Amino acid sequence: EAVLGIGGFGVVYRARHVLLDTYVAVKLMRPSVAKSRPMLPRLLREEARFAARIDHKHVVRVLDVETDDLTYIVMEYIDGETLSALIRQLRPRDERLPLPVVLQILIDACEGLTAVHDLRDADGNPYGLVHRDMSPQNLMIGFDGWTKIVDFGLAKATGKRHTHTGHLRGKLAYMSPEQARGRPLTAATDLFALGVILWEL
Repeated sequence: EAVLGIGGFGVVYRARHVLLDTYVAVKLMRPSVAKSRPMLPRLLREEARFAARIDHKHVVRVLDVETDDLTYIVMEYIDGETLSALIRQLRPRDERLPLPVVLQILIDACEGLTAVHDLRDADGNPYGLVHRDMSPQNLMIGFDGWTKIVDFGLAKATGKRHTHTGHLRGKLAYMSPEQARGRPLTAATDLFALGVILWEL
């Protein structure tokens, strides 16, 4: 029904789920991008696999995924704004969010990240999952006051696979030194990014 956001590889729409009779967010990969980057459907599948296993009130829930003919992820719809949108609205007026609000946003994000970092496979082995793209664009602030982590497109299971050498992924302004240098990552990378967000706020 409406475009919620546009990224490098796809578009997120608000849609109505007929069976559930509620709004959902649909992340749809653009066909032209999928054809030019054949590895992207696999990455989207991996994103959905990780996100679907995390059941936490501060992490967006994945409801469905399709990666055959039409590549998309169906997620819960969050009625709210990204933190980056809130910052953009306040900046021209030289205003800031009240400190208690800032702290609650960061507390919620830390609780969500704990669920991300503690994620284990069916055998109880830790994935060593790192979000790698913690930024105001990927923190959704609901009008109900909750903050949720979104977009696991760059998430990396440190014990499962590795980024190709020379590929720098994420937003430079929020990168930890080890991420910017292409070194092995841990949960500390995401916490560094949250520290930058706290400083920015």
